[in-house]
Amino acid sequence: MRSQTETLIDITGLLLSGWITIAVLAALLERINPLMNYREMSLGEALYVYLLIPLILLLLIVQVFGILHRLTQERRYRSPALSIARLLIPIAIIGIALLVNQSRFPGTMSSPEVRQQWAVQEFRNYDSVVNSIKQCGAIVDRLGRVNFVAPTKGQNYIVSEPGSSGHHGELTLEVVGDKATGIASLKFHIETSVGWVQLTHQNRTETLRCF
Repeated sequence: MRSQTETLIDITGLLLSGWITIAVLAALLERINPLMNYREMSLGEALYVYLLIPLILLLLIVQVFGILHRLTQERRYRSPALSIARLLIPIAIIGIALLVNQSRFPGTMSSPEVRQQWAVQEFRNYDSVVNSIKQCGAIVDRLGRVNFVAPTKGQNYIVSEPGSSGHHGELTLEVVGDKATGIASLKFHIETSVGWVQLTHQNRTETLRCF
């Protein structure tokens, strides 16, 4: 028979693993993966992230199945320390990976001015993105004179590999005009510039041409 301590560790581990699994999957489904979002990275760093995500998911799956298996067993482990290690090690690995790779994005609740200032420091050529949107007639017609262009909830990353075809990215931007506010989504390849933009405002999404 298992001790009460082992049972408590199993149940706690299952709850923690479930919570982490839900958090990670929710981040992936909402396309705001903290390992790759709100940052500019090299092509090598991007490949590292692509390899790290499956590893994290694998650890979560192993942790959950391992604890479920233990809950079905009626035997005592020789050392309670083994039970604690099985609980803490996967959680520690996942926690460290998330903390180390966390960007300094101020958060979507920050003011558009603060988020725009952060983006200018984080993303090269972001000033050209702001200027392109401010000069985009189709956007100005709908939102008025543009005051701020700030990253918001969604995909905001640049994989930077100057001089090669690996330079690409995606931005989700809150565009604050003097008449209205909209969300502009754009993808780019090679040049960090604004071409075709999906603009959402007044519960409607349009594809606009800004060149």
